[in-house]
Amino acid sequence: MEEILRATTDVVAQKPQFIKASDGVSLAHYVFMPEQAPENIIIFYHGGGIWSNKSYQYMAQQCADQNIGVYLFDIRGHGNSGGPRGDAPSAQTVWGDIDAAIRHVRAQHPHAKLFLGGHSSGGGLVLNYTKFDGAREIKNIAGYLLLAPYLGPRSQSNRELKDLDKRFVKRVDMFRLLINAFLGGFFFEHSPVIFFNYPAWVHNVDSLVVKSYTCAMSKAISLHGQEEVFEKIDKSLAVFIGSEDEQFIPEEVIAYVQHCKNQRLIAEIVPGSKHLSIILDASRLFAGALKTWGFTGDERN
Repeated sequence: MEEILRATTDVVAQKPQFIKASDGVSLAHYVFMPEQAPENIIIFYHGGGIWSNKSYQYMAQQCADQNIGVYLFDIRGHGNSGGPRGDAPSAQTVWGDIDAAIRHVRAQHPHAKLFLGGHSSGGGLVLNYTKFDGAREIKNIAGYLLLAPYLGPRSQSNRELKDLDKRFVKRVDMFRLLINAFLGGFFFEHSPVIFFNYPAWVHNVDSLVVKSYTCAMSKAISLHGQEEVFEKIDKSLAVFIGSEDEQFIPEEVIAYVQHCKNQRLIAEIVPGSKHLSIILDASRLFAGALKTWGFTGDERN
């Protein structure tokens, strides 16, 4: 975390812009555009409990410097977006918010190629969207760019950390989660069940960091049937994870990703990168993926 804090010290965070979700909730977003109209634009979602803060805005500006446009969105219940903190009416509502985001960006940039991206649980959110029956705007997406995606509690990719201070999640209320699952969401849907392990100083310097997730929000970002999800992805897919990732086992993440059967798969373990510091490498990784796929970028880079 110290590495990314040092790199983003001088970043001046953008003020948010807003669109309305289907239920009227305000969805905050931050726009980073190069001087010339970009051919490629990434709609990007942050990791668990945080928001599109200076770290992601640093990443987005670096992308814009390479002629890649970026729209950072705060998930509802996070950052400057509306809604109860760490909660949602349902997982489907959160996935529907992605539809609203794509529709908005497409209206602003009718000729650009659009990509969905996410980091950590934001990557899990994007993967869940790919199998969402209500994903009407998915037709406007050319591919996916994911950083250290969260593959869900049933995957074998999560590290078992003995050092409690290094765990991303401090506590899970398994009783309420199981009751919620067994009874179809009728109980505890909006009760906090996932409690994050951000230290007190993080909350002191950033009051927008969320402390917990409810069952509804947990379901929005938690992947199930990982192999099947990847097998059904029929668009360009790039997944990057650091060799030093503290939360997920890189080789296990890549093993799941390899279930993607299309010929436009990029799956890479990035030497030396950690779970958060990979954000600093993202612009280079994304630009390389777009070039590999044949999507034109800034020929100067």
